[in-house]
Amino acid sequence: MGQQLELTVVVPAFDEAPNIEPLTRRLFAATRKACVRAELIVADDESPGSAATAAAVAALAAEGFEVQLLARKRGEGRGLASAVLNGFGAAAAPVVLCMDADLQHEPEAVPAVARPVLDGDADFAVGSRNVGGGGVGFEWSLLRRAISHGATLLAVPLSGSSDPMSGFFCLSKETLARGAAAGIKTKGFKIGLELMVRCRCTRVRDVPITFRDRLAGESKLTMRQNIEYVLQLADLYVFKRLLSQMPPRKRAAATAKSPSKPASKAQKKSRKGAEAAEPDVAVVSTGRGPRTAAEVWGNAEYVEDGVMGAAGFAKLCEALELKEMSFEACFLNHLLSPTVDNIMVVCKTKAELQRCMEGLGCSTLQEVPAKLRARRQVIENSFGTADWNRFWKWLFEMGKAIQALKVSAPSSSVRTVPLDEGLQLMDASLGAWWLFPKLRQFSASVHGQAFTKDLWLQIGRFANLTAVGVVLRDLSNYDDDAAGGGNAWPCFIDELVEWVQGGGGE
Repeated sequence: MGQQLELTVVVPAFDEAPNIEPLTRRLFAATRKACVRAELIVADDESPGSAATAAAVAALAAEGFEVQLLARKRGEGRGLASAVLNGFGAAAAPVVLCMDADLQHEPEAVPAVARPVLDGDADFAVGSRNVGGGGVGFEWSLLRRAISHGATLLAVPLSGSSDPMSGFFCLSKETLARGAAAGIKTKGFKIGLELMVRCRCTRVRDVPITFRDRLAGESKLTMRQNIEYVLQLADLYVFKRLLSQMPPRKRAAATAKSPSKPASKAQKKSRKGAEAAEPDVAVVSTGRGPRTAAEVWGNAEYVEDGVMGAAGFAKLCEALELKEMSFEACFLNHLLSPTVDNIMVVCKTKAELQRCMEGLGCSTLQEVPAKLRARRQVIENSFGTADWNRFWKWLFEMGKAIQALKVSAPSSSVRTVPLDEGLQLMDASLGAWWLFPKLRQFSASVHGQAFTKDLWLQIGRFANLTAVGVVLRDLSNYDDDAAGGGNAWPCFIDELVEWVQGGGGE
């Protein structure tokens, strides 16, 4: 496997479609230059610009950027704070960073803001306008400066930062867990301040940034949010005072992560606004099977002649209660063996298995199924993430390799995936796509042919555009240039749409 992710950047976005492409390109140019392996999660609440945001993310992911969309509908929760926490919950890296989507936070500053946390020199890093080298890169009105200064003065005693209201901040998942145990409140616009206080961050590092003027879109700040900020401050002052009055041992217990205890009222309340959209990453132990990579590699049931073969992998999936040919089992196979060289060998070394676990954010194998389910939920929002594009291409290569094994031919000589094998692989990966049942029926009863690589990739693109709403549910605009159509679709897609619109499959 390749280098593991170090940093997940979460960008809450509400009607910010014009900014997504420049932000992504600038961000990854900066992280590559700084040699930081990063991913980007765009946490989008449903808005008039959601379809355009989804299309922008899908196009960037198709180019190879490590970017994915975490979208939620209006009834699944609202608000910046819960959107950020949802993004942190879906993060694959051990360190998470939040920044605005409007480019007022310069993407080029991301490596510098993340560095103190990545190096272990700080619990929490803040992109600050108020330290030497930082500032505001445009003319603020006197009134706006006065309001910002007053709001900052109110919050400074709560934190160790000169810019506690900054939405540009970084922390580790380990630090985040302390706040989750204490009960993070999702009501309020200043999630960075909330986390600094609830996570008891004592090692806070300010990193100078220049706060730029918005280039596109409109500010989301309202009078209601100003009122919520004052209420948030009051709540945090009460929390900090109560915490300071506790004996040291009780204080540590109050904010220590304790999965064996039921959630407190504060925890339940803090999750109420976000739980509908947050991926389920709770660890459900099977109570059996190996817990570590070392235990796997020391057990002949899983490893033979120094490698984990197909039979050993099937046994591991059984121990983890992953169904054969499920999304989770196939995706785990893909992570362990990202290039399909020999389908009879799934994992070559203990180190590869360990890196796979770390890439999923797991310390034990019992955590893997829940993390895979969370990854599936993110992918099924759009079928357009970088993860999905790699997985979809891998499935085609796996289908070819299976066919090559069946006919005893080199994989390089096989050009297509047979119909039955292709539909089985699609069922594992596209099962949640609303149009897949009709595509499966059309393929089996009408089309009846094997899948070429070009057709396979076009089906993946069509799944993405229909899932995010760029192509309407009635498929009436599927052939429009704006919806990715025009002359680009193969005959298979044209015939599928005509068949569906004509009542096929009903």
